[in-house]
Amino acid sequence: MPAMYEYYVLTRGKPGSGEANLSAIVAMLKEIAALSEKIKLSSADRDGVTVWSMTFADVEKEGFPFSVELFRKDDVIGFASSKAAVDEVLAFMAGKSGKPSMFDNPRFVEAVAQVPPPENALSFFDAKLFLNDLRRMMGFVGEQAGKDDADAAKWLGVVRTVLDQADVMDLLAGLIDKSLV
Repeated sequence: MPAMYEYYVLTRGKPGSGEANLSAIVAMLKEIAALSEKIKLSSADRDGVTVWSMTFADVEKEGFPFSVELFRKDDVIGFASSKAAVDEVLAFMAGKSGKPSMFDNPRFVEAVAQVPPPENALSFFDAKLFLNDLRRMMGFVGEQAGKDDADAAKWLGVVRTVLDQADVMDLLAGLIDKSLV
């Protein structure tokens, strides 16, 4: 499988709300995990932070590295698409990361400069990066499924066509109005 980009979302609730918010999200993940034997939910301590991990297939057998990772550090709750992404975020939060931050990314800086200062939340989504990653993933899935399943190959062709049509998006940056929160 080609390397996938890592995605993450960080949220901060009201002071003191982290534990209650995390408990509610973990309860929802437990309900999702109960839907199928292939969905596994586990937790582990990583540098003093409990990280919940949900996988959707036997990674060793099926080679699908995507997972949903959930963690809480103080009142910040984070979601990520891989264990490596959680490690990266926790290192940034601890001031121990050797990687450049998003603020070193000229595409991010340019997009954020076009929106007013945030009052509650700022969102940034690099759609071009995401669509390119999705194309690579669909190519891999197509190689695996398409050789034995004509219907799967047809559907993957439809997905590729939709992705090609969505290629007009580049960056999305915006604010969440505090009146909506």
